[in-house]
Amino acid sequence: MTSTIEVDKGDRVIAVAGATASYRIVELSDATFAVSIQAGYDCGDHRGFAFPFRSFVTRQECVEHFIEVAVRFFSQSLECSITSNKQHSAQQFILQQLDGSPLLGFLEPDPQDFC
Repeated sequence: MTSTIEVDKGDRVIAVAGATASYRIVELSDATFAVSIQAGYDCGDHRGFAFPFRSFVTRQECVEHFIEVAVRFFSQSLECSITSNKQHSAQQFILQQLDGSPLLGFLEPDPQDFC
């Protein structure tokens, strides 16, 4: 059985000079949730990625998946010859935002607020 999107709450974004990480959570018709993730650098070697929607039972699992994937991406070594100081700074800032403390701009709304 295929789920269809019922509620789209919009993107949550961490954007700094040189890098961006974002996710979008949607509520599916079967009362589960799905998350799509994008992250990348707009300087240095310009690496990045985008993952299509992946479903989870809860919204919190979606957020946890985003944090895990984003930390893994931004923890990659920047030893390439075309990386820049700006890229290294962006990497450090985003990793600080993803360190488990409340995420700026990533506080998920209470689902009851949408009823």
